[in-house]
Amino acid sequence: MFTATWCGPCSMVHKELKQAVRKLEGRPPCAVLVVDVEENKELASELGVKALPTLLYLGREVGRAPIYTQGPVSASAILDTMDRATAFGGRNMQARWLKL
Repeated sequence: MFTATWCGPCSMVHKELKQAVRKLEGRPPCAVLVVDVEENKELASELGVKALPTLLYLGREVGRAPIYTQGPVSASAILDTMDRATAFGGRNMQARWLKL
């Protein structure tokens, strides 16, 4: 998660991220990193972070494009996107949106 101390929505998403992490039991291992863009401007720039909060999901496959989410997201949306990024057989978010 790319964040900044001055970013209000970032603190909300950080809470959702913590909630999602508590639900990772039984899933394949993953790493969750929180990066302060004020302290890591070059990294954020290299990875194309243009808005906060930004979550960047990297799968196991080398060369596969990462998935980005920007702005407020829920714990369940974070878990769904983790599933998609890592090809763990997660729920199909496109189908979910089509049902709405």
